[in-house]
Amino acid sequence: PEGTPPTEPPPLTKADNALVDKGFALYHRNCLVCHGFFAQSEGEVPDLRLASNEIWGQYENIVLNGAFEDNGMASFKDVLSKSDVDAIRAYVLQQSHLAWDQTHKPGAKH
Repeated sequence: PEGTPPTEPPPLTKADNALVDKGFALYHRNCLVCHGFFAQSEGEVPDLRLASNEIWGQYENIVLNGAFEDNGMASFKDVLSKSDVDAIRAYVLQQSHLAWDQTHKPGAKH
């Protein structure tokens, strides 16, 4: 189904609720305009919940170092810290797992 990660997302870390809450706030302040509410893009830019495992491992390089600037993803190094990026990643990863679980857990509707 649309909005389902192509592969199971990386394991959730033991991110506490405070970190995910911080990520929620930072995401919706800095990322929402391009990547959509709750990390659900409408198609113009990548739906962050559907990222490959390779992308999950490059969050800091992408968001802070501008690894995808040539593709339109600007660096946020002047706005966000490494700990901010970690929080955003924790929030988006949680959203990715929610999308995965909706179709891949026992009792999920397909």
